[in-house]
Amino acid sequence: MQIKKLAGLVVIVAVTLFFLTDCSNGDEPGPVDCATSNLELAFTSSEPTACGANNGSITATATGGDQPYQFALDAQTYSATSSFTGLGAGNYLLKLKDKNGCERTTPVTLKPFGSSLAATIQITNSGCNTSKGELTVSATGGTGPYSYKVNASTEVATNTFSSLTAGNYTVKVTDNTGCSITQTVKILSGIKYSADIKKIIE
Repeated sequence: MQIKKLAGLVVIVAVTLFFLTDCSNGDEPGPVDCATSNLELAFTSSEPTACGANNGSITATATGGDQPYQFALDAQTYSATSSFTGLGAGNYLLKLKDKNGCERTTPVTLKPFGSSLAATIQITNSGCNTSKGELTVSATGGTGPYSYKVNASTEVATNTFSSLTAGNYTVKVTDNTGCSITQTVKILSGIKYSADIKKIIE
């Protein structure tokens, strides 16, 4: 009887681990102590030449760490490409990863030409395998009223988007003059290995 109970406990732990790891952010450190790495990320940028134009650019520069380096912008896949072109006004997250898997990130803002339009986004996590995520966009500057859209949806006057699953979303804000900015954000599940999974299997 004790053997059956033990086997059942192992199955429960295994099933629980499977579902939780599916939502984990993978925040455990790798074999290299990335916190003490001298890896650094810098950039140069050029802003769009007109309101609504998509001819801005960001070029990353990496030093330290261990080569080869890989770069990404927002939710893009890492690659050896360090220059990103065809960009409109908005907030971007430039990312760097070296051979050891150590990462560095830095925010980059490309301002809309001749406009003070800006936006911040509040993110609510989705929960594990659920659609409880939410984005609330706060626009300032430019000329109101503003319109908002997420991914390929229709522009609306409402600045809150709910019932979202974990994943990447591109948010666009447009003011009354047609000037717009974009920002890519990521909704997380909110489940972390160290806080929610590790203690179950210890």
